[in-house]
Amino acid sequence: MGVFLFTQPSLKEQIVVSKQIRPSEIKIRNIPFQFIYHNGKHFFGAKKMWIDNFNKVLCSDLEKTFLDCLFKPDYAGGIVEVARAIVSGSGLEPPTFGL
Repeated sequence: MGVFLFTQPSLKEQIVVSKQIRPSEIKIRNIPFQFIYHNGKHFFGAKKMWIDNFNKVLCSDLEKTFLDCLFKPDYAGGIVEVARAIVSGSGLEPPTFGL
């Protein structure tokens, strides 16, 4: 079972690749896909997951996903969204700062 840390709807599917792809964004069946280049040294922390009864895809594990979001927060909705996801995934209550 997967862990989902969505704090906002995804407007495009993001795929991390080890070689640059042009164009970096394409639409397939009206769904936008964005190919994000990462250096080969950044490929770790992944496992294969079933997406239906017949196909598996390589997905980052939770820890790698957090590292990617901290490394490039713009792809994750900004640093505020990254912080929300970390708090959400930790099971802790978000700080109120005395408000």
